Amino acid sequence: MICSRVKSGVANAKAKGKQIGRKPVTLAQIPQKVIDKYNLYKGGEITKCEYAAMCGISRPTLDKYINLITETL
Repeated sequence: MICSRVKSGVANAKAKGKQIGRKPVTLAQIPQKVIDKYNLYKGGEITKCEYAAMCGISRPTLDKYINLITETL
């Protein structure tokens, strides 16, 4: 019964245009360090692990940022 009420509430919120879940990340929200070192990664000079360590972020977060950068280029 609780599950159906939650699903109903989420569907109602979506119908009203509410944001459900996390807000999407935009290119403006990506740290400048990640953007600056992107060419080193694409050129093969550093690995993905080194890239993430240099920027101080995790690999999954780096993957999300790389996908966003490549979509906009």
